Amino acid sequence: MSLKQDEVLESLRAHNLQPHPLQQAANLPYYQLPFGRNPGFFGRDSILNQIRKALGSPDSTRSIRSIALWGIGGIGKSQVALEYASQQVLEKCPLVLWIPAQTSTDMSRALVTAAGQVRPPGYEESMTAEQMRFLMWNWLQTTETPWFMVFDNVDDNDLLTSNWPSTGHGQIVVTCRSELVAASPAAGAVEIPPFTREEGGTLLLRLARKTAVTSDDISAAEELSGMLGGLALAIEITASQIFVKKKSLKQFLPYFKKHKESLRAPPRYASKNRYYSQTLKTVWQTAFDSLDENSSHLLGLICFFAPDDIPRSIINTPDQIPGTWPYEEAEGQLLHMSLIKINEETEKISLHRLVQEAYYYYMSDEKRHETFEVAYRVLCESFPKRELRRQMYQVWETCESLIHHIEAAQDKYEELRSTDLDVQDPAFLIMLADATW
Repeated sequence: MSLKQDEVLESLRAHNLQPHPLQQAANLPYYQLPFGRNPGFFGRDSILNQIRKALGSPDSTRSIRSIALWGIGGIGKSQVALEYASQQVLEKCPLVLWIPAQTSTDMSRALVTAAGQVRPPGYEESMTAEQMRFLMWNWLQTTETPWFMVFDNVDDNDLLTSNWPSTGHGQIVVTCRSELVAASPAAGAVEIPPFTREEGGTLLLRLARKTAVTSDDISAAEELSGMLGGLALAIEITASQIFVKKKSLKQFLPYFKKHKESLRAPPRYASKNRYYSQTLKTVWQTAFDSLDENSSHLLGLICFFAPDDIPRSIINTPDQIPGTWPYEEAEGQLLHMSLIKINEETEKISLHRLVQEAYYYYMSDEKRHETFEVAYRVLCESFPKRELRRQMYQVWETCESLIHHIEAAQDKYEELRSTDLDVQDPAFLIMLADATW
């Protein structure tokens, strides 16, 4: 429901409510943030500057200004929104609302809570929850009071659009995984990227509370950051493991390589971090569970390739993939959930290495076996065959684009052999031999 002023007023009348004069004072200031400023927040200066530029000053305009922050789960979108609110808004704006936006129930609950605290003109204790929600929206769209709002963790674009204020003296930040959700109704969008190896290494040392560090520790921290793909949540969890186990970074690195699957969750005896309540497993569990059959198949397939620069042309091959293959629909769902990215210029797919690893272990042994057989057939069909009268250097460009994917598939095969996978197909063995030529 789009909450234009005349519609809201009509709804108020339908609920036997009368709009009160706007000069009736609301109970301000009111700050509805999930928690205080995170003292461990790190970096993201360029992102914060982009938000500042997009939103301007809280009292600079009568129209709504907005921006969406999008990116993979665990990348730190909500933390950036919280930092911006804490750094730029609290001292300048009398009303700050944080609206959990995964479901309509979550959104309504937050608005009803805000209405009970702000008590906008027309508020009465006897109102129903629905009446409070309508009243709060009406007031936001008509008040001269500047306000700031975060729609956090949006999955459903229709839900966001139907609850978007049509006017008001406000600023809105949206956080979401999907680039498609980020595109509208927010006026602009910015992707939250992973930390670089150097940034992630610095953050890892800081969160692990390492002050006196050696060059070996710095190198180890940066290597760990690279293995974690610069994912903020993964860095936080790993830093907690380092702190609890009282190891230097140099000592922890080989330990992590050996036990990395068991280290994906916070240590058992560590104090709970209020800013990061989820584990790496729970970050993507909901996304994985909601995939349809075709999207699951596509994501499983690319788990057997290297995580970067996967040619779309070799994946979209109906001859090698049994059954009907609505590739574009499957790809679209993975894009919508920010589980993959596509470079439009090179026509190549990439995904975060931790997403790839998480989904690989999400699959059953049987599913991994089935999917590996499809993956190696795709690679066998795509990799140039060595012929007597043709040297491989003549097709080197194609070979170069696929070598690292063949190496990744071979590594997965060696791992799966321990689960009784045994490929006897000569084409697979010939491809491995040709790839070493």
